[in-house]
Amino acid sequence: MATKRPLCIYSGRVEELRASDSEPPMAGLILRRGSIHRPSAYTTAGLNTFTSVLGRLYYAPFFVGRETTIDQVGCEVTTAGAGSTVYAGIYGTQMVSGVEHPGALLASMSADGGTTGGKSGSISPAITLLPGQWYWTAMLASGVTAPSMRAIAAAAYWPVILSALNTIVTYMYTTGHTSLPNPAPTSGYSSVAASNGPAVHIQVI
Repeated sequence: MATKRPLCIYSGRVEELRASDSEPPMAGLILRRGSIHRPSAYTTAGLNTFTSVLGRLYYAPFFVGRETTIDQVGCEVTTAGAGSTVYAGIYGTQMVSGVEHPGALLASMSADGGTTGGKSGSISPAITLLPGQWYWTAMLASGVTAPSMRAIAAAAYWPVILSALNTIVTYMYTTGHTSLPNPAPTSGYSSVAASNGPAVHIQVI
């Protein structure tokens, strides 16, 4: 029986690792139970910060390596934004013109962005992420003043490969939001490469 090659993203599509590539762009993520994780990071590169843009909903993909149950989701405000609210969530995947995009909203929380610190919300009932599936973390700030957030360094993000441009997209976003939509939009996406992005965290049980 032929050995299956690792799943990778090419131009937004999930495919087996191409024979021309010596290393996969990504591999399945194993999340330790009883711990807090930032699943959009796939390396140990250090965390950073970035200033959010009000109304901009940031999405970053991650790939689950085994069945994983989570009961909290959140983010961290590093510099308060007066009169702001921050949101964090986990989305499933939907196909848009044959390409993976964020889909149904599976879990979410909201918190005051006018104070610093970790912001977490309980997921009740807890949700189970399935192995071999793509999911998306999501973060949004709305209100009066944009807060700064804990970020994942660009080099640590799960890469979305845009082969035509030979660039790696670190996250995608849509604009004009005051809360997390369900489902996610099917159009209006922009992408950002080589830039820090929001670090959404989850608790695995």
